Amino acid sequence: KLVHVNSGDELNVVFSQLVEHFRSKGSPVMMGGDQDCSSKGVFGTKEENGEKFLLIIDPHFVRQGAEPTAERLIDEGWIKWMNLKEFMSTSFYNLALPQS
Repeated sequence: KLVHVNSGDELNVVFSQLVEHFRSKGSPVMMGGDQDCSSKGVFGTKEENGEKFLLIIDPHFVRQGAEPTAERLIDEGWIKWMNLKEFMSTSFYNLALPQS
């Protein structure tokens, strides 16, 4: 299932749809945009103190050297909770929600 939003500002509108997707399907969501052209893996949602976040795992990580630890991946920003306010208001986004 593809979900399109015209702007990062509209992610708030589809947030409940993402919450339901993770609850019922449990599969990751792939996300990409035009101005924000870095593809993202979305692996979860959370609401905290009235703010909404997506758990982003950057698929562009390239291992160099020792096996990376979760701490390293988080510290370097490869895995992070991203506030919906951080997405570009000038970019559209497409979200691919696997159904099986």
